[in-house]
Amino acid sequence: MKRLMILALALLLPTPALAQEAGVPRPNDRGDFMTARVRGVAGYYNNHKWLVTDLMDGIPLNCRRTPNGEVQARLKSGATLTAIFSQGNRDAITMHNGKPWLRVRSINPVYNRDSGICYVRANVNYIVPINQDYVSDVH
Repeated sequence: MKRLMILALALLLPTPALAQEAGVPRPNDRGDFMTARVRGVAGYYNNHKWLVTDLMDGIPLNCRRTPNGEVQARLKSGATLTAIFSQGNRDAITMHNGKPWLRVRSINPVYNRDSGICYVRANVNYIVPINQDYVSDVH
């Protein structure tokens, strides 16, 4: 009887909810990111922050005016990028010749240089997503 009362009490008491940590977009087997959106508890959300990787041995990443177009800016390893999503909840990644490209803007805080809106290859050799839960905006 005592066990039954304890079990009933345990079922009636509120239990703490576990916070869900945001995920990040995952690359496919070729290392390509096919979307900049992540499924969460309340549907999909946009992953805005990305990081330029150092897999190019110090060679800056080309940010182009159009996918695979003219180079507009060169981004160094460690630069943070902000994905630019189109209106209507469209993805920031667009396909060109079978390859995904992420539409971004990067502002260098040291030199206060703005790359403008440009495109980078959406592949782990060049960029990785930053988990939104670990980013706080400073205003």
